[in-house]
Amino acid sequence: MSPRLTIACILFSLSVSGDAFGRTEIAKLVPNDIENLQNGFGWSVAIDGDYAVVGAPVDNGFDWGGEGAVYVFRRVGTNWVQQAKLKASDASVVDQLGLSVAIDGDRIVAGAPRVAFSRGGFGAAYVFRRDDGGTPDDPEDDTWIEEAKLTAPAPELGDIFGLSVSICGDVIVAGKPGYEYSRGAAHVFRRTGLTWSHEAALVGSDTHIGDKFGKSVTISGDVVVVSAKFQNPLGADAGAYVFRRTGTDWVQEDNITSARLPSGEFLAPSVAISGDALVVGGYQRHDPGPVFGSTYVFRRGADAWCQQAKLTPVAPRPWDEFGSRVSIDGTSVLIGAPSDDHAGPHSGSAYLFSSDGTRWRQVDKLTASDPYPGMRFGTSVSTDAQHALVGNPAGVYVFTTEGAPATLSDLAAFQNCFSGDGTMLAGCEVFDLIPDGRVDLRDYSQFMQTLGGP
Repeated sequence: MSPRLTIACILFSLSVSGDAFGRTEIAKLVPNDIENLQNGFGWSVAIDGDYAVVGAPVDNGFDWGGEGAVYVFRRVGTNWVQQAKLKASDASVVDQLGLSVAIDGDRIVAGAPRVAFSRGGFGAAYVFRRDDGGTPDDPEDDTWIEEAKLTAPAPELGDIFGLSVSICGDVIVAGKPGYEYSRGAAHVFRRTGLTWSHEAALVGSDTHIGDKFGKSVTISGDVVVVSAKFQNPLGADAGAYVFRRTGTDWVQEDNITSARLPSGEFLAPSVAISGDALVVGGYQRHDPGPVFGSTYVFRRGADAWCQQAKLTPVAPRPWDEFGSRVSIDGTSVLIGAPSDDHAGPHSGSAYLFSSDGTRWRQVDKLTASDPYPGMRFGTSVSTDAQHALVGNPAGVYVFTTEGAPATLSDLAAFQNCFSGDGTMLAGCEVFDLIPDGRVDLRDYSQFMQTLGGP
């Protein structure tokens, strides 16, 4: 294990501005067996190009668990159609296949953390491979084949291996936060041909019993990041451990903790990485006041991972769980806030941020077209260059990530939000284009510059 990086980082204060038009809901994903919509469909989601993956961990089960299933959708023209429903070849009750999912290219990995539940829940992760039948342009010929069942070496009772999974090319990482009385661990697997082999076991350099290291995992290239739900014996803070592959070894490169943040700000166990940009969920707590969510962007410099930005909603609300789920692809970050109450308690939302290389800005607040109290929209999120996928435990919605000019319909909505004295009316955060918690003439001027056709 290499010494922890101690070189000081220069913190950059980056402005955040709004620009929130044209990110429209283009589809609501519905399984063909719609009668099973209460199977947890939407608990986890992942997207890569024309393929969207949805986990349903309660499929063929009951309230707290089932065999589980994974649904695969493919974009055909402007439509998203279900291509497959995947089940484990050795499925049993309470496996919870699909509690976590990830996709990269032609392979999907899905966690089933309760496999062998009767023996304590060792857990497993299943790899599925797409076979295009020799006709890559015809999705009708696609089949998904179970390629491998991954398990931790020497599994122990309560490991819940597969609670988190991530894939990049020929490498898969899976977390097992229940290992060793919830101290936790993560495992790296590598593919050669059609064979997956265990490559490394990752453990944080300073984890303790109860830390739940492996609660969230993410991989990009030769870098793996593993979160711990708690990062000290008092259980007051989360941490993100960064590992880098050097030769044939995975070496801990950094341990990002709340000590790098201002007083009263803490990290949460949600992580996502793309290239040299790492996103970590967080929150602000000033006892005995309310808790506000936040998300932090770190970038790797020459010698260390440094905080580049702190992302918060244009109009933050307490207790909305902003940052409980995060996703990043290139210059886009998608953040879930499943307890947002814009349409009643815990109706939920998700926020899309974008970077131009020097600053991050909120570009939209995404909500479901059919919200309801208790929906928890934003329970799961995933984004790529073109689409944002947002789920709740009973549905999944697809949005565009690229904006379009504002329309006359947007103008009518803006006028309804323009109070004259700048007061922020409920549901009008999207029009706070110059983020100051108000909708006033400055926002109107900015809005008119984006106005396009009808």
